[in-house]
Amino acid sequence: MIKMKLKKAKTLMEKAGSNILGVILNKAKVDKSSSYYHYYGDE
Repeated sequence: MIKMKLKKAKTLMEKAGSNILGVILNKAKVDKSSSYYHYYGDE
């Protein structure tokens, strides 16, 4: 459900000619075994 909403938002922004610079995910569940978690967590 959330993934579909994100895709729709991206499509609408692209149609409007906007550039997406990044994404902030507040309160997102993080899989502690992912490489991104360890990369940022160990700095």
